[in-house]
Amino acid sequence: QYGFTKGRSTTDAGARLIKHIYDAWERSQNAIGVFCDLSKAFDCVEHKTLLLKLSHYGIKNVALNLIASYLSDRVQRVCVKDIKSKGSSALMGVPQGSILGPLLFLVYINDLPHHVRGTCEIVLFADDTSLIFKTDRNKDNFDDVNRALSHVSDWFTVNNLLLNAKKTKCLEFVLPNVKKIDKNIIINGETLKIH
Repeated sequence: QYGFTKGRSTTDAGARLIKHIYDAWERSQNAIGVFCDLSKAFDCVEHKTLLLKLSHYGIKNVALNLIASYLSDRVQRVCVKDIKSKGSSALMGVPQGSILGPLLFLVYINDLPHHVRGTCEIVLFADDTSLIFKTDRNKDNFDDVNRALSHVSDWFTVNNLLLNAKKTKCLEFVLPNVKKIDKNIIINGETLKIH
């Protein structure tokens, strides 16, 4: 995870993506990047699931109760000049603009790579999820790619995060004079063109 982490930046995340692409080329493979768009990711965090994940990572007792209290009974409203809207209960999401909000989101999404281990390389930067698949140039192994994407999509669904297939982009990284693969990627029933 590169987002909201001291000493890490978008440059580091980009460098890691490039490293995975070069690794594929050195093995005479193509690399396919899938750049996932999550709709309103910070607003979709389920408090109960987040608290279970915090407990899994060792946050217990008083500390866990403090975070539970921090997340519960929150009210949000819109203020324009001197006019305030009625308050609405915030039953989900992490407080945006807070110091803890981004950290809590990182904990929430941190286990995604463990659910697709071995099928692709994942680079996380805040709510941006980038997947790099290494594909054999001589084999039709897109079933593996689509199966892995199905696992990623399922993980997002189970964790109440909304993958926006229409804004998710796919790029194939090939060396000059290497034929590009003419296949499609499917996410949530949407066919994505590989650029």
